[in-house]
Amino acid sequence: MRLRLSGGTISFQRLGSAGADTSAVMYICICNAITDRQIVQAAEEGARSTDDLAHGLGVGLGCGRCTTCAIALVQETVAALAGGAAACTSPVPETVA
Repeated sequence: MRLRLSGGTISFQRLGSAGADTSAVMYICICNAITDRQIVQAAEEGARSTDDLAHGLGVGLGCGRCTTCAIALVQETVAALAGGAAACTSPVPETVA
């Protein structure tokens, strides 16, 4: 998976069959050791907001710097599940209680 930042847009690109290692894990939340796979699984199970990720996984409960990236990954996953485009624009952050 490759994280790409461009003009306020965050997008994720899964590395494909071009010889890339698709088993690599990317840590999204360093404070709580939460990986991209855990966030994707949470999205597949219904997580849709930063509050969902905070309560379910602990995303954003440390320094909070991961929340934008984490919610972008949720949006990417939801779009992929819906068969839609995978482009994510900057999300409106929700407060974590």
